[in-house]
Amino acid sequence: MNKVFYVPGTAHAIDYARETQDGRFISYWQGRTLEEIAEDYPGAILCDEAEFLRQQSAMLKQSPQAITEREYYEALEVLPPLNWQGGGGFESFMSCEFYSGNVTYIYLRNRASGQHWKMRDDAGLSHDDIVRSVSVQPCGQA
Repeated sequence: MNKVFYVPGTAHAIDYARETQDGRFISYWQGRTLEEIAEDYPGAILCDEAEFLRQQSAMLKQSPQAITEREYYEALEVLPPLNWQGGGGFESFMSCEFYSGNVTYIYLRNRASGQHWKMRDDAGLSHDDIVRSVSVQPCGQA
């Protein structure tokens, strides 16, 4: 399992860690221990990559925001869409260019009303989860 040095509350890793023969963890690129890293990055910790990515994803998410039809189609046409799906009267796709980690921009269109949204979230979201994220927005935001 990969390990990462990072400061909780920040969205970016300092470095990945590798285990030495004596069982210590040091930074991959500079060979620094956690104590040495903490001198430059107060509060730095060592944790499993999966936990770091979970926390990073939570920090980088942005709620759905209404966008214009033009913005929707510009995003659709600039790069090949990732996970382009339809169902329940909606169509969604993700940008194949990731924002950071597993977080990318996600676009949604309501075929009946013509409304369009953009959000930033985990690329593992299903089409149904994306649709639900718009339907649970407070009044005036969706």
